[in-house]
Amino acid sequence: MLTLAFIGLVGGLITGVSPCVLPMLPIIFFAGTAGKPTPQQPRADGDVLVEEVEIAKPRRDFRPLKIIAGIVVSFSIFTLAGSVILSALGLPDSFLRWGGLTVLTLVGLGLIFPALGHWIEKPFYRLPKINRNDNGAFVLGLGLGTLYVPCAGPVLAAITVAGATGNVGWRTVVLTVSFAIGAALPLLIFASAGSRISQRVKAYRDHQRAFRIGGGIVMILLAIALAFNITDVIQRSLPSYTSGLEKKVAENKTVQGVLAPALGKGGQELAKCTPGAAELATCGAAPEFTGTQKWFNTPGGKPATIAGLKGKVILVDFWAYSCI
Repeated sequence: MLTLAFIGLVGGLITGVSPCVLPMLPIIFFAGTAGKPTPQQPRADGDVLVEEVEIAKPRRDFRPLKIIAGIVVSFSIFTLAGSVILSALGLPDSFLRWGGLTVLTLVGLGLIFPALGHWIEKPFYRLPKINRNDNGAFVLGLGLGTLYVPCAGPVLAAITVAGATGNVGWRTVVLTVSFAIGAALPLLIFASAGSRISQRVKAYRDHQRAFRIGGGIVMILLAIALAFNITDVIQRSLPSYTSGLEKKVAENKTVQGVLAPALGKGGQELAKCTPGAAELATCGAAPEFTGTQKWFNTPGGKPATIAGLKGKVILVDFWAYSCI
């Protein structure tokens, strides 16, 4: 299990520094700076007020951790159970994505209009042992987790296949959580950097309201960019500088052996084949197609089946753009 968790963590870390996360960084950074100001209080000595006014020591800011915790929770849950939940409720595949965009927009408006921000955080006031300072950070993380679609890699592929086929066991859960944590760690660095700036840079403290409004505007603009897939231009224009690392992980025999059981039925046979091999190899029986949204060039646009293709030489091209 430790090996499985380590592979998931490494796969997540590689994905967490890939070009796919770049659209998320401005949101994470400004979200980290959006905490409430630390009050400045004079120090009193008995009945005599000391003339020097000292800045109170900033209390520890847990906002970055709340954001990342929200991302890990929502990404893990919806990656594994998203298709099952949507099917059970009869909701479209894009429901979670638009839900995340709505949360992102509301949090952005909450930074611009404090009354709205208070309304967003209000439901969390009833939870026990929850600090009432910036509870909206966790809500923002939940929304970002549904929008955070990292680049495809061997670990994420195994998770996605298991989720789509319903083969979700303890291996897949461990793999998903460790992958989510690994992918979120680089984001935590950016959120923490924003938090430190908000606490230590005097220029920020003097104009905190303006920075909060600016951060809200950035979040709304990025929500619009994500809604219209404008951020895809970034992924197309930048080289995949992590592809070499992903290839090494994908072709590693230890990794293949550990990930195979997580793929479910047929995974063990599939692990016998090496990607990019010079010679053909037997990889077991082809599994049925599951989890696809639309088919092209099939009669009536109906899904193809293994039984219907038996005895034919068929090329099936999976259109997943650059990410799953």
